[in-house]
Amino acid sequence: MQADGSEQFGRPSIKREIKSSVFTDLFSAPKYAFQFFQAFHPEDHTTTEDEVQIITLDNVLTDKQYNDLGFRIGDRLIILVEHQSTWSENIVVRVFLYIAQTFNEYINERKLNLYSGKKVELPKPEAYVVYTGDKENCPEVLSLNKLFWEGNKDYVIDVRVKVVSDGKNGDIVNQYVAFTRILREQTAVYGRELKALEETIRICKERNILKEYLESREKEVVNIMITLFDHERIQELYLRDAINEGVEKGVEKRLNEVRNEVRNEVRNEVRNEVRNEVRNEVRNEVRNEVRNEVRNELEAEYSEREEEVKKGVKLEESREFAKSLLADTDLSIDAIAKYSRLPLEEVQALAKEARP
Repeated sequence: MQADGSEQFGRPSIKREIKSSVFTDLFSAPKYAFQFFQAFHPEDHTTTEDEVQIITLDNVLTDKQYNDLGFRIGDRLIILVEHQSTWSENIVVRVFLYIAQTFNEYINERKLNLYSGKKVELPKPEAYVVYTGDKENCPEVLSLNKLFWEGNKDYVIDVRVKVVSDGKNGDIVNQYVAFTRILREQTAVYGRELKALEETIRICKERNILKEYLESREKEVVNIMITLFDHERIQELYLRDAINEGVEKGVEKRLNEVRNEVRNEVRNEVRNEVRNEVRNEVRNEVRNEVRNEVRNELEAEYSEREEEVKKGVKLEESREFAKSLLADTDLSIDAIAKYSRLPLEEVQALAKEARP
């Protein structure tokens, strides 16, 4: 047990780094942790505040402490996670790792033998996410199995986390959520300045929101929030410097990228232009070739027709000549066929008409 009432299995002390928050400061006090427990277990009239043991949760993903904490009360292990920023369902994985981490430390601290035939006793885990962001219609419960494995019953691992975004009117959760909303409103008006914190505390006291806590811990709350504000400013400055440096280093790279992009665009344009020019040249050559072929075909067709016409005229003249010989002379059919150059059969047919 530590001086502030907290317990950390196998850890020498609580970290109070940049990421410490009003959330962890509030609920690491046994009094308010117990109020949280009562908000969700109103049926329990036997458990007392004296049974609360605060547990510090080291962030399982980084070496900094986030807005997460836990406490034991009776036979329960309560995990509390505050979620302020962009909504992420990955928070259920964080809770799962916290529970595993805490059980491991609990087992090691008490030297429990997992290889013995006797079942070890473990506290019953309950996990809550206190969501103070802007997302509407938050789910009431997050399920590890449902979110990551579509609720497949073949996967036996599951963690269920209750999402709390308001609480019941006047309870400790409802007051804390109201505090965060008022803080956002005042920060929007005054910026991340001391005035925003002073107005937030004043308004909350007037509305009886965390009044007792703020009156007893006002200095600590202001220091925590100023530290967070300063940290955010440092992050902004660092980001600005990084952006400027990145811009300077990236200008030439970007120019080269743009130059290559433009070069590729121009290359494609020229390629299309040349393709069209070549296509037009080939089209003209083919057109001339086809024109000559068509002209020759038509000339041959006209010549053939002309010959046929000439032959038709000559044939008609030969028939008239044969008819006159049949009418005016006594020449034989054979002679007339010879002189008119008509087939004998045709002269014989003409003779039947002229010499009945």
